[in-house]
Parts: sequence; structure tokens; C-alpha cells
Amino acid sequence: MLPWVPNNSKDLLISIIKGSIISRIATIITIDDPKIGKIYAINTHLDYQLPSVQKRQLKNLLKMISDISFEYKIIITGDFNMEIGNPIFDSFVKELSDIGLKRISVNDKTNAEKFPNKTAIDHIFIPKNWEVTKSGIIENKNLEQVTDHKGVYADIRIITKEDLELAKRNCEQKRTKGSMIYYIKLLKRTGMNDEEILKQLDLDFSKEANHERGYTK
Repeated sequence: MLPWVPNNSKDLLISIIKGSIISRIATIITIDDPKIGKIYAINTHLDYQLPSVQKRQLKNLLKMISDISFEYKIIITGDFNMEIGNPIFDSFVKELSDIGLKRISVNDKTNAEKFPNKTAIDHIFIPKNWEVTKSGIIENKNLEQVTDHKGVYADIRIITKEDLELAKRNCEQKRTKGSMIYYIKLLKRTGMNDEEILKQLDLDFSKEANHERGYTK
């Protein structure tokens, strides 16, 4: 359970009057996939009224994520009740970036028109080395009967160790520039920069072979 009771009398009174004093939770599932590895998925719904409570809730989520980020690939989804541009939320996004997570860029309004926000308050975060092939908002009138929010979705391509090993073997067997380019593209999709790719190629193949295939600086 996330912090949800204000820690000062002024905010407590506001939350009672506005009706925002509701318990907030983070629902967690863990998955152990034989190809991808361990995944830790969190779905949450944060306070909509008080920045002081939102800040405490985000701090709690960050601690939860930091404690397991070395062991799991992490997915975070939910109604954060905050837009990009909110200083509290922007700080949270930056801290997630520092531990290897990125926000999927769905920016259009994700809740009913009656609410004052102009852009998305529902967000998805995934590992930086996962490739987003498609993302957006689900427009479905039937959803309006059960929620005042729209669905947010993302299609993800994950480069597995098996993908990389197969591409590496193709390089070794075919010894062509095309096979090397494909392997490099896969390495880039995992989030590697040029310097990291060069180091990986030097580990996988000799510098002479890399030069023959045309990938040197």
C-alpha cells in the first residue's frame, strides 16, 4: 500500500473536503520468462488532489523499484494523475531514466474531457532497451460505461539473448557486411551506443574482421 493519508492538518482537511482521501495501492506481479528473464510489473493509481501526497507516493514507488532493479526487468503502468511538465512527475521520470527505464511517448489526453488536464495522466514505463513498435490510446465508447479514462497501449519488441546469438553466428558463418550490419542493428536496439557496440564487436570478433566488414572508427 502507498502513503495516502496527508501528513499535515491543512492537507488532511483539503482531502476530506475534496473526497480524495482514498487508499492507494501498487498492484505487483512477477513473471519468470525463459527467454526474457525476470519481469516485475507494477500497476498503480495515485492521488489526484495533493502534491504533498503524490510526492510521497512517487518516492515510495522509486524505493520499491530501486530495490529490485538489479534483478528484474521492470514495467510500470497506471493512472499517475500527473502530466509531463509537472515538476514532481518530471523528477520521477528522470530518476526512472537514471535506473534504465523510459516513458512511452503517449501524450494526448487520456481521460474524460470534463477534467482540466490537457495531456496524458496515464503512463507506461519500460526498460530503455525494449523497442516500442507501436503505441497509442484506445478509443472505445464501451469503456465510458466503466471508467472515465481511455486505455493506453504499447506493442514492444524485446531483443533476446537468442536473437543476438543467432545474429552473431550468422556473422561468423557468412562473413558478410550485411550480416554484420544486421547484428549491429540488434545491438543498437538493446540500447547500446556506438562506443559500447565497438567494444562488444571487439569481444565477439577480431579487430581485423571488424575492419574487413567496414565497422570501425
